[in-house]
Amino acid sequence: MLGTGTLALVAGTTRVLDGSAFFASQPARGECASCHPAEWQEWEGSRHAVAWTDPVFQAEFAHGRAAWCVGCHAPLAPDRAAPDPALADQGVACAGCHARGGHMVSARRARSSPHDTVADPTFGSPGFCAGCHEFNFPVLGERGRLVRYTGEPMQATVSQHRASGIEADCTDCHGDHSFRGSHDAELVASAVEVATCRTGGAIDVAVTNRGAGHNIPSGGVHRRMVLRAWASRAPERMQEASFGRRFRPLDGGGKQTISDTTIPPGRSAHHRFRIAALGDEPMINLELRYIYALDERQSAQPIWRRRLDPRSLARCTSARVGK
Repeated sequence: MLGTGTLALVAGTTRVLDGSAFFASQPARGECASCHPAEWQEWEGSRHAVAWTDPVFQAEFAHGRAAWCVGCHAPLAPDRAAPDPALADQGVACAGCHARGGHMVSARRARSSPHDTVADPTFGSPGFCAGCHEFNFPVLGERGRLVRYTGEPMQATVSQHRASGIEADCTDCHGDHSFRGSHDAELVASAVEVATCRTGGAIDVAVTNRGAGHNIPSGGVHRRMVLRAWASRAPERMQEASFGRRFRPLDGGGKQTISDTTIPPGRSAHHRFRIAALGDEPMINLELRYIYALDERQSAQPIWRRRLDPRSLARCTSARVGK
């Protein structure tokens, strides 16, 4: 069984599916709430609910209005070239995952279910979610329709999870129908650990992926974490380090990864800030920020902040100094 839309993971690559047949019979918006009020309330506050209306996505979509994007961001809208706003605005609603060819699908069928439900034990597994969370860069043609895929991953969250050896499924962390993820400050804070120490004339900052089952950050190409240090009296001397991916365009279309500093599960990334370069003020500000869009002003949130006197920091251990 496949994920919400148009893409499915096949041997580490992606292929195109005609998703319209999956949604030939779908409940109207809100219809599910009468029998599933708790799940509906969770979903209403989720990123799935705003998959189409999210301002960051809409800003990107406006550049080329790629029909290729519609399958995952508005799976209930069968016309990819001109999606019906009433259907597209629902984002990834209940039918986006649960409706398939006139049937309902779930990991198991409740005895009291009135639906013609197909039980699929892979429902909610990494392979299922890969339909919209794992794909290569597309080469697009007329009206943003897919021509082919390059050999470079645009999103590789599922492959990162598989490489980690972690046995947990996506739903073990992203759980109920609220689908908590990188926009949930509490969840991100539980996955990221930041430690500081002093070595010579520098502050050593270690950022550790202690709780995510995939790299951090993962997902969209513009996502990155930025670690910054500055003195309040000399903000113009701010220093920063970025954890994310960088790309270059390919002549035939698509992009190629040229740098990947995302942090795999259980691994740490270090950066050192030279204290003298930050200014004469004794107190230093440190911040780790998660940025979702190319333009930071569109969408970002702080993960961790400290204001400290470097002189009060413990000396780095020999193991840290060698990093």
